[in-house]
Amino acid sequence: MIYLNEGANTVITTLNTGTQTTYYTWQLINKDSMVETVFYQDDTSTSQDFYNKFIITITSSIGLTAGQINIPKAEYQYTIYKMSSQYDLNIASASGVAERGILRYIGPDLWNRPEPTIQNFAATGSTIKTFDNL
Repeated sequence: MIYLNEGANTVITTLNTGTQTTYYTWQLINKDSMVETVFYQDDTSTSQDFYNKFIITITSSIGLTAGQINIPKAEYQYTIYKMSSQYDLNIASASGVAERGILRYIGPDLWNRPEPTIQNFAATGSTIKTFDNL
């Protein structure tokens, strides 16, 4: 599962280990609305034989051939397609599927929540711990 936050996100995968450089186009399908987003992002890995590195940016400005997307917070089905040419957004021309999975865009609020506070309540000879702000 891939988790994305607002802003730039580094995503590490192992799509083409042991093969030559391939181009990748991503397809996201919102599981609630079924709205599709297709975008391309360069593989910025320094060792593509072993791993792939993508920088996906969630922003209000869109650059579909630069990995910049504007999507709502939701869970998505993602498919990464192998492409023969760079910046190709036509998934019908893909040479195959590199990976499928689930992606969650959770936004900034999940990571920036306040620390929970612990409160102790006495209950006839025992102490029960509860958490607030979860």
